[in-house]
This record gives sequence, structure tokens and C-alpha cells, in this order.
Amino acid sequence: MRFLKTKNPVGRNANWVVPVLAVFICAPAIRAQIGAAPRGRSIADDTERTTKSQCGFFRSTSHQTTAKGLLHCKKIQIVKIRGQFMFEQRRHQRIRFAVPPCVKIGYSGSLGEGYIENISLSGLMVRSDMALEVGRTMGCEFKVFDSPLIDVPASVVSRVGDLYGARFQTGPIAQILIDDAINAALASGKASILSMHETGGKKVMRIAGGLGGCLRNDFMHALTRVGVDQIDASAVTQIDQAGLALCMVAVTRHGVDIGEQSEVFSGAWKLALAMPG
Repeated sequence: MRFLKTKNPVGRNANWVVPVLAVFICAPAIRAQIGAAPRGRSIADDTERTTKSQCGFFRSTSHQTTAKGLLHCKKIQIVKIRGQFMFEQRRHQRIRFAVPPCVKIGYSGSLGEGYIENISLSGLMVRSDMALEVGRTMGCEFKVFDSPLIDVPASVVSRVGDLYGARFQTGPIAQILIDDAINAALASGKASILSMHETGGKKVMRIAGGLGGCLRNDFMHALTRVGVDQIDASAVTQIDQAGLALCMVAVTRHGVDIGEQSEVFSGAWKLALAMPG
């Protein structure tokens, strides 16, 4: 292959010009690929049998590969605006909880508390009675269920009533702790991700982690406002009666197909379909 030549006597035979230019041109893409690659071990190596707990939840003790993949790569959420489908790319998916974890807040010399409405690798939404100002920094100290204590500063970027959006100012250690905590919560079914994707011309709702009542608003919004052709339940690790009821509404009233299924979802869904009425 012939490379670009230069009239510069020093570089007359310098065949490095084009390769170097190519590196600079491709550098953003290379960095994006490196940044998107999941760290550490995979959260799914095997799948164990479906179990039913005493509280009536269907759970899986296995981790789901898809759940972690949703955390690290850009996903497309479909938003219907004035009849047109717009695609919104998010670097990190928001994780919702059936039981919101508590967070301690340090702000302007005062201490307070709040509850985490949702969280991602880049920030969180917290509900608190404290009067936080947009643009200011607060300290956050919290656990995601059984995770180690996470202590990280965050910048307040939005406010709606007592609900605040904040962006983490994390170092590498805190980022790893948050990542591991989210993955563990998804695997146990205590946290959930609902995202929309377009695959083969179909609008697919993908659910990872727990499928329960905490997803009702997002689930029904996607179903009635966005439109759903298929539900991908391959990464569901726990499902309760409210989650089964949502899926039943999607299938019977909106003609949605159930696509890929985890063992947990498949077992619970078969029992639901076998019930009379």
C-alpha cells in the first residue's frame, strides 16, 4: 500500500504520515470503545434453577449478563413527541428500586436525609426536604442494600419540588463501588432497568432485574404512549404479582408478544397463564 508522500526533505520517505493521521481521526472512537467496555468479571457465568420465596416473589440466584451490559453501553430510549418517534441516547441507564435506599446528605454545613428515587453510574435522583440549590455541591453517603458504604460528592443539576437530580463527582474507587452495587441490586431483583429499543423494525421493551410495581409508570408510559411490539424478559431476575399483571395487560389488551425469557420469568409466566380466569 502506498502512503502519502511529502515534499519536506526530512519527511520525503516518511510513510508514517497517513497512519498517524488515522490514529488522530479514530482516537475518539477508540476511546469510546475502551470506555464502554465492561470492567472486571462478568456478572453471569451460569444460570441456576428458579426458586419461589416465601414472600411470593419469583427470584433467580444467578446474575444476568444482559443486566450489566445495559449499564455500560449507550441505549436508545424512544420518546413520542408530537406524533414523531425521537431517539434519545443515554450514556447510563437509570436504575429504579422497589424500596428506595436511604441517603445521608451533607450540604452547606448541614446534615439531612433523603431517598434515592433512581440511580445510574453518572448520578442519582434523590427526594429530600432539604433546600438544595442547583449548581451547588452536596455530599452523599449511601448503601445500595447490602453494598459497602458509598461516600461521594455530587453536583445538583435539577430540581422539581423536593426531587433533585445530581451528577456524581466520582473517583475510580467510588465508580467501581457504585457499579458493583448496581449490578448486585439488579441480580437480586431489588433494582430494575426498563429501556426501549428498535430491533428489526419492532419496538422492544427490555427489562433487567426485578419486574414489579416500581416499574408501573414507565411500563404503562411505554405501552400507551410509545408503543411496544415485544417484551424482552431475558434479564429478569425477580417478578411479583404486579409485574405479571403488567405483562398480562400488555399481551391481552395491547397485543404485545413476549420474546426472550429468563428462567425466572418463564416459570412465573407459565403459572400465570395456567391460572383460571
